[in-house]
Amino acid sequence: MNARFRVALLCCALLAACSPPATDKYAARDREVAQTDTVLPPIASPDTTNAVWVPTQGDAEAPERVVFGEPGTPPLFALACSENEDGPVIRLTRFNTVEDGAQALIAVIGNGHIARWKVDATPRGARNVWEGDVPLEDEDLEMFAGPRRIEATVPGGGSLELPADPLPARLIARCIANEKAQGVGEEEAGIEQDIAVRD
Repeated sequence: MNARFRVALLCCALLAACSPPATDKYAARDREVAQTDTVLPPIASPDTTNAVWVPTQGDAEAPERVVFGEPGTPPLFALACSENEDGPVIRLTRFNTVEDGAQALIAVIGNGHIARWKVDATPRGARNVWEGDVPLEDEDLEMFAGPRRIEATVPGGGSLELPADPLPARLIARCIANEKAQGVGEEEAGIEQDIAVRD
């Protein structure tokens, strides 16, 4: 091995050692894209030191809506069981003020998942907030059941750190259970109707 080749090999090794992991690079890229999908300027990331997950519909064992924020202050983020024209969904809300008609992607990263979900400016009280629906079958929802924190980045809202907590996972499990129960009920109703027609 000649000296020139050894020097080139050493340079390559040093560059590789200095490069961040691929996941970190993709996460950083998604945060940059999420911040530039709309004309709203970015803001400082919220302080979540004292923020917690709490159920606002249902109870802690079977919640149907959970919010994240500091007690006594407006929430920062929410997940809820809901439906749209395509069927049952998880409705996510990022509570920061948004311009009328704005559309964007919220980048949510954590527990081995990188998701980019569509959100729209949605009226809530006296302002618009970011809101979007995620189909129950979306595998990236599994990130909410993981043991590590999640980072959600959206235009005008900064980067929001969501700590690991059992409540989001219980909510998603409850939504899935409700969908299955509804499907069984509709199937049984159809069978009963068929029997009645035959009689």
